[in-house]
Amino acid sequence: MVLDYRNTRFSFNQVRKRRRQQRLRWLATLVLLTGITLLIIRSVQYRRFHRIQEDLLEGKASAAAILEDNPRPLFTAAGMAELQALSQLLEGGLEKGAQSLRACAHSGYVASSRFLDRMVDLGRYASLGLYLDFLQKHHSPSPFHRMLYLTARYRPEDARRIAFGLGPESRTEYAKALHILETIWKDLDKGRIACIHDHSGKILGEYEPATATIHSRVPGLDLSPFVTVLEKGLRFFTLTLDARLQKQVAGLFADYHGSCVILNPENNALLAAFSKPLASSRGNCAWENRYEPGSVIKVLTYLSYSQSPDPQLFPLECRGNINLENRIFYDWTRHGQVDSAETALVISCNIAYARMGLFVGAEKLARTLTEFQFNSLPLKDRCLEFRFGDFQPPPLPPRRLADLSVGLEEIRITTLHCALLAATISQSGSMASPHLIATEKNILKLGIYHHTPKPLVRISGSRSFAQLQDAMVRVIRESRGTGHRALLPEGPVTAAKTGTAGDPDLGLDAVMMGFVPADRPAFAFAFRLERGGKAEINGARVLKALISGPLSRSE
Repeated sequence: MVLDYRNTRFSFNQVRKRRRQQRLRWLATLVLLTGITLLIIRSVQYRRFHRIQEDLLEGKASAAAILEDNPRPLFTAAGMAELQALSQLLEGGLEKGAQSLRACAHSGYVASSRFLDRMVDLGRYASLGLYLDFLQKHHSPSPFHRMLYLTARYRPEDARRIAFGLGPESRTEYAKALHILETIWKDLDKGRIACIHDHSGKILGEYEPATATIHSRVPGLDLSPFVTVLEKGLRFFTLTLDARLQKQVAGLFADYHGSCVILNPENNALLAAFSKPLASSRGNCAWENRYEPGSVIKVLTYLSYSQSPDPQLFPLECRGNINLENRIFYDWTRHGQVDSAETALVISCNIAYARMGLFVGAEKLARTLTEFQFNSLPLKDRCLEFRFGDFQPPPLPPRRLADLSVGLEEIRITTLHCALLAATISQSGSMASPHLIATEKNILKLGIYHHTPKPLVRISGSRSFAQLQDAMVRVIRESRGTGHRALLPEGPVTAAKTGTAGDPDLGLDAVMMGFVPADRPAFAFAFRLERGGKAEINGARVLKALISGPLSRSE
């Protein structure tokens, strides 16, 4: 049979055409699927970008970690790079943030105005300046934020020039802010600006930008630690201090050198922090200088002893001295028979407390001291640093343990820490974190920081604290009490403990601590008279003047 190919309906051209069309359909499908996939990826990445941006603006720590793990996504690489730089600037990493900004371009997806607002809210003025310069290279940023930056950096004339150039709409929008800034500009024109106030709004300190110094308006208060913060840009502080109380305390120290701290025992806010060191030096000796506490430390020896098994140490005969390691350990006087640990506290018997410390042992006494924050790291209060006392930890031979038990040689304290002990005893073992800075506000007087009460420790032993409080009242009320000269028969009931330390050849230091009124404490206090003589004499006289004057009010 012969095939006639001319008559067949089969055609290779049609086969090729169908195959070509099939390939095109597959390619179109692939392109379509790829486009859909990219759109989904793009949508997911932008949603994630905006979520990270919102978290960053809200100050969530997780945002910074995500940026570190995902630095360069496909569609949001430029925006993520800018967010990473902004994260570093908001965290205070100026050098790293500036370097990151130089390496990226501005992304239109970044809400730059909101980040500028965030930097103003946080008082990150250096970061604000860096970001404004970055935006200036890519487009014109809001003149309002530049005006805020210049004001915060103490350049009122430059800020005014921007304000003069604002249009009517901008002036209406920023009317409240402009009113605040104009007041600041007038103060800066005078060379000083009041930026530190007490709890009632009275001026405590003025900053002078030209010399980078703070001028204190109350005696005995060194405000120089605030300079390092104010040099970076203007902000406003409200302190817990009572200016009137501070001035009254200064009057009591007219003939003395030393320091005094008064606390609100409920939250340990500093109501007064007076400093008048004998040695001419800057700084606040109320929370910086450590010294021998003397017998005030017996309150902690008492707590340690009272929570130990009863050794039937009392009644005890005090002959004025005992022999320890072939050395004589002396008391100030011969007390005779001492019937209890509480009575030993009232008359401040060194022999009794040396024996109590020896019975308790160095390890247990050290645990009590540590509970009360001895040998702790300094406590930060924004730009301030409060130092606690320290002591020589175990092992200790008997003679040195006896000295530690009565507050000599082996232990030191600051006046603030001493007042903190009094406050903790008044609150039956509840110790809040001491603080002086109540609020910190930015250039627009919006809050950057507000102190919230922070418990440091809760020390058990309510029965021991109650007995100690009663004994400290007896220190003042009983005629043989070492603080009896401070008694005010018609005044508030005061709980106190006296302490005498220092070098007899140079002059003894009087150390006092306590709280008032004893039944519902409104004030916890401690003071030190450098070379002021014995606590039961000069210390008691100053204490009497303190509770009859500055501490006579109990509101």
